[in-house]
Amino acid sequence: MIWRRSGPTTSPGHAHADTLSFELSLGEKRVVVNGGTSTYAPGALRAAQRATRSHSTVEIDGENSSEVWASFRVARRARVQEPLIGEDGDAVIVTATHDGYRRLAGRPVHRREWCFDKASLTVRDIIKSERAHKALARYHLGVGNVAEAHENGLSGHLTSPEAGKTRWSASNPARIEQGSWYSSFGEEVPSQILIAPLVSGQFSMTFEW
Repeated sequence: MIWRRSGPTTSPGHAHADTLSFELSLGEKRVVVNGGTSTYAPGALRAAQRATRSHSTVEIDGENSSEVWASFRVARRARVQEPLIGEDGDAVIVTATHDGYRRLAGRPVHRREWCFDKASLTVRDIIKSERAHKALARYHLGVGNVAEAHENGLSGHLTSPEAGKTRWSASNPARIEQGSWYSSFGEEVPSQILIAPLVSGQFSMTFEW
């Protein structure tokens, strides 16, 4: 698992709006990924690949967490704050916040917590703000994972030949959408995305294997 910030201050040009995104692998199988990069050419595809919606994190009001533009430009960037790593019994807990959305009305702050042990990972998201926002959590799935949902979108499975079945469960109903993973330059591979809204500024997702 990795959690991300928008890159070094001295070289922000390659930055994506991916703060507090992560990836999850089970053995050699990539279960949760980020969208990847297939081009540096200015245009809609480059903009989409740098956008928050192309990463496994939370998007607020359809905006990017850092202001990325052109092909290698960045304006106001999200800053990671209060990173902590601790233990609770056999579980390891990682938490952090970022301020990339404080430019919006209500000055929202995104807090994310990862709690993982040998058989599961739970990701909890909280948006603290002075007003309500439309927020979506996205989980981009690694190529080869076939997603299914049941119980009104509150749980389901990811099935792959390498990792078998990974069960997922959500605090709010999630849906499955078709997407793309850009594995390398000039390459696009069909993939799937788990998407769920935050309700009252909160959402949690658990993966069990």
